[in-house]
Amino acid sequence: MIPHALYHDRVADPTARDATTQAVRALLRAISESEDLVAVLTGSGDGVLAAVLRT
Repeated sequence: MIPHALYHDRVADPTARDATTQAVRALLRAISESEDLVAVLTGSGDGVLAAVLRT
């Protein structure tokens, strides 16, 4: 589980180009593209990403 997955709304802001925001985007992209994981991202608060191993 990854709390603050939306990183203070910076992940969705295309003008946010700092290193931390780009790293969070890359992590979210890698998890969502993984065929080994089933992921869900909630938009409540600052976001929570949960992922489980696909069986």
